[in-house]
Amino acid sequence: MKMNFKLSPYLLFLVAAVCSIYSSMVVTATPPSNLYMYSVDRLLILVGLTKINLETGAVNSTTLPMFQDDIWLQRFLGVDANDNFKLLAMNHSGGFGVLTVSPQSGELLNTPSYAGPISTTYEWYDTSYQYDSGRNAVYLIVTGAGAPRLLEYNLADSSTNIVQLSMSELYNIPSGCFDGVDNYYFMNIIDDNFSAFQLSSYSFASQQQSNNVNVTGISPNSDTYLYCANKQVYVLAYNTINPTNLTLYLLDTSQATATPIYSNVDTGLMNSLNLWFIDNYFVLLTLSSDTQEFYLTTVDLNIKQVVSTTLVQRAESMMSADTIFSFCLEGERKSIYYVAATPPSNLYIYTNNYSDHSIDLSTINIASGTVKNTTLSVNTLQNGSWFQRFLGVDTNGNFLILVENTSFAYSIMTVSPSGNLISSTPYVGSVKPDFTWYLTSYQYDSNRNSVYLIEGGPETGPQLFVYDFGHSATKVITLAMPEGYSIPSGCFDGQNNYYFMDVSDNDNSIFVLSYYSLATYQQSSIVNVTGIAPNLDTYLFSANKQIYAVTRNSPNALSLYLIDTVQATATLTYSDADTGLPFSLNLWFVDNYFVYLSLSSSDNQYYLTTIDLNSNQIVSQSQVQGQVDIHSPTSGVY
Repeated sequence: MKMNFKLSPYLLFLVAAVCSIYSSMVVTATPPSNLYMYSVDRLLILVGLTKINLETGAVNSTTLPMFQDDIWLQRFLGVDANDNFKLLAMNHSGGFGVLTVSPQSGELLNTPSYAGPISTTYEWYDTSYQYDSGRNAVYLIVTGAGAPRLLEYNLADSSTNIVQLSMSELYNIPSGCFDGVDNYYFMNIIDDNFSAFQLSSYSFASQQQSNNVNVTGISPNSDTYLYCANKQVYVLAYNTINPTNLTLYLLDTSQATATPIYSNVDTGLMNSLNLWFIDNYFVLLTLSSDTQEFYLTTVDLNIKQVVSTTLVQRAESMMSADTIFSFCLEGERKSIYYVAATPPSNLYIYTNNYSDHSIDLSTINIASGTVKNTTLSVNTLQNGSWFQRFLGVDTNGNFLILVENTSFAYSIMTVSPSGNLISSTPYVGSVKPDFTWYLTSYQYDSNRNSVYLIEGGPETGPQLFVYDFGHSATKVITLAMPEGYSIPSGCFDGQNNYYFMDVSDNDNSIFVLSYYSLATYQQSSIVNVTGIAPNLDTYLFSANKQIYAVTRNSPNALSLYLIDTVQATATLTYSDADTGLPFSLNLWFVDNYFVYLSLSSSDNQYYLTTIDLNSNQIVSQSQVQGQVDIHSPTSGVY
């Protein structure tokens, strides 16, 4: 596609009214012709390419061989001077490279070099992957220990670099975009109401960060994402109370002001980033609430008007579960994942010994199965309290343990991996739940310094308990849910939402899902989840920035499902027909790994199995070389 740069009094007037980050020129081009969508089969052997004509809505699909062995396609990065596609790929070691692919034949046209991996744990938005063709580098802004970091993958010499940035990241993941010349802009939400927005940039020319500025003009309760297009910077925002309400803002980076240029009060797709930018055009996928059909809307960013709306002729192509990314010759699609971290090293099991008022720690090496047993110097039992739940790991690698006393109040203890007490909070609570709950539903929110627990049953209905350690306060929130036949199970997504699921029939075959937003203090609508087989028990977990369900089709069987919370569908990713442990919750999640304990029927020995949630493959299985407390409520992997 050719771009025409035009200067006229009319265009100069438009530029005077807005701020260009490059020069006093805007881009004027013909609208994009096609939307391209890549999908990869689960064996990483075949690539599906779907092309949708933006004028007619016609859909054409083809299958291609995988471009290169042992890689994952991550992101569409742009189009080169020969109109070939630049695709970001990750190899088996976690390094990144850029593939040049012919859009016509699907042929790989280059031998990519890889940079990385960068071995650290972080979170990011896929939209923040940005390619600098001038420097042959890929940039990505990610979370850090209290402040964002900018990761640089320099493909020219296969080197990497981490730039430590200055900005609060207390409430959200930063979003970023590269302006195509020298600056990587990034923005974050800096309050828990999604109403305060801070902007900065990093210059690759000067290797300096600009001052942080507060952006005005964005409506409160906005979940925001940054995009660079049309020689400008744009902010895409979804209303957190009505997550199908979308607004696109033009950002004046010098004045730190945002001006709305397009809005859609009901896209039909909650928080969807099935949207794309190229030249001076913005393309958006919507779902009609009347006809349940998909439409592609094209907006001219210069005149701020819709120039076409097209019905997609084969709707199922838009919602393939295997779609990796999609684009209109240059596009954006949202995913939030944890980095592919190294597998956890140890399983830590804490045992409350009420007979001698001691707490024992068993440390099991996951690779070798060796067991080390110690008695902790921390002894809460003598004070009438006990270890209740392993909540997670802080930024210093210390463990956060939930402690409960006889008054149903809670404290959070910070304990070193060796068992030494580092700190503890005052007790909060003394509110006794009325019914029953699953131990897995205890969830910790490090940003709000709060513990959440959902409880309830057929007679009481679900209630969400919020134990706020920052303000020494407790809140009980009554939730709406159809009359259930089991105990609701819940998990916190690590950002703002506590998801919960229940069974609404006595055959354990109808599963209902909802979430409560700690940002808006509102419950979402209740949806029926499809794809889960009837079972005896269902437990919800949050890991790898996704929502998972662990089910028991029989007492010893285990199934792991990935939940698409937008489409309310579940995909089976792993199963074990006989774990040997009836209704066992000896299973753990960390980063992109799932670990569970099983008892072999052939040798009556315990085994630890580790699953990579990205590839859904077993990465290790080891025999435990000692005794295991399979009844401990307090255990975790790290």
